[in-house]
Amino acid sequence: MRGFSFDTMAAGRHFVGVATPHRREEHRLMSWHIQNSEVEGITSVELATRESGTSVSVRLKVESRGVLSGMFFPVIASAIGNGLPRAVDEFASALSS
Repeated sequence: MRGFSFDTMAAGRHFVGVATPHRREEHRLMSWHIQNSEVEGITSVELATRESGTSVSVRLKVESRGVLSGMFFPVIASAIGNGLPRAVDEFASALSS
């Protein structure tokens, strides 16, 4: 499993971050430690076999890094919450293609 860099837009600002491998279970789970100048945490993708196919669960646990990001964390969390469902749908669609 490899790390990667990512960029996001939140509250009109551009943020660049890094994701480093955290945990991996072949065919079941991948997780990364993520961080940028404002937040850090863990994001994970878990697959589970169901009768109707495969379910995909994506979890993101982040916390603010510092006083300034702490003050604006509700705005940051809202931006993440608004963008994450779309990103998960795009990810799941790519898996089924």
